[in-house]
Amino acid sequence: MSELKIEVICKEKNNKLLVFFDTNISKEVVLSFITKLTGQNQLAFKCILSDKVKNDSFKIVESLPNQPKTKDFVSFLKKNNLEGKKLTIVSSAIDDNLSLASRNVPYVSLVKASSCSVRDLFDNDLILIDVSGLEDLSNRFGGKN
Repeated sequence: MSELKIEVICKEKNNKLLVFFDTNISKEVVLSFITKLTGQNQLAFKCILSDKVKNDSFKIVESLPNQPKTKDFVSFLKKNNLEGKKLTIVSSAIDDNLSLASRNVPYVSLVKASSCSVRDLFDNDLILIDVSGLEDLSNRFGGKN
């Protein structure tokens, strides 16, 4: 049986909980559980981001490719050892060139940092984020938690 391990930390109550899910359980159930357990969506974001960083599934790049060619985009993925991994790219702005280059790559999804959801961050093997996207996420979730 294959398992998915998620560590959920609720700082407000100073609790730490290690949760194991059978990988056959839908991701919607897992996300719903985490959101209900932590009591708020913002904390669920932080838990997932923390887990991604801890498991080395969160990569920061200076900038994303700006060429509209899929071939150049795939070369960028190969160069950074990202080819074949289910990847969510988070950026402060999704320009037309990046959208055109990545649309034919089935394992890549693009999302703006200002509008990304818990599902966007959870439903992937790896999160790739540029510096401006990281700043936007930090501003968005830079609260007290």
